[in-house]
Amino acid sequence: MKQVKIVVFFLLFSSFSNYNWGQGTKNIFEIGFNATRFSNVELYTLYGPHEGYYKHPTGSGIEAIYYRCLTPNTRVGAGLSWQNGRVASYLSGLRRFKFDEVAVPLVFQTGFTFCRKYRFFFTTGAVVGDVIHIRAESPDKNESWHVYNDFDFIEKNSGDTFFIDYYLDAGFSRIVFKQNEISIVPFIKNRINTTWLNLHEKKFMYGIKLTYSIKF
Repeated sequence: MKQVKIVVFFLLFSSFSNYNWGQGTKNIFEIGFNATRFSNVELYTLYGPHEGYYKHPTGSGIEAIYYRCLTPNTRVGAGLSWQNGRVASYLSGLRRFKFDEVAVPLVFQTGFTFCRKYRFFFTTGAVVGDVIHIRAESPDKNESWHVYNDFDFIEKNSGDTFFIDYYLDAGFSRIVFKQNEISIVPFIKNRINTTWLNLHEKKFMYGIKLTYSIKF
């Protein structure tokens, strides 16, 4: 929770800030698309390959963030994100899970510009959200996957879906179209708390995203 308090402080500070660095743009809207790599929790040996088992699970996502600039090289932001995910498990029978995550990113970013058109930056903060639209599937004797009808009974703690992730990235951007930016951003996330789904997936995630920022 310490990281969340720090980011909230920056957000409150930015709303009252009136920096004095000329006529620089103070507001930025950013939209980004990502590919995220999840990791299965595999404590037991799966004998042979199984069709449909997510050996290397990935998901796609989209986010929109509003940034308020504190100085030309620092900014704080808040937004909304959606992430699709999938993991597989054989901890208590062969199963796979599909789900969505809806969250609010709260971030602080700092960096530097070089050669006038290029910028390197770091972003850190928290992603607060909830896991929704969870679907659990298992294979029958013909190896066809079917959705559990009694999902709530099988996953007794399935209501535990609130999460807080620690977020960190290191990105590279190029200024285009009157000071707007396109960026490529590798990132990592680590789940601070534990949801029931962490019985089947590890807390650590990583990925890459492409973003486009509009300054106004």
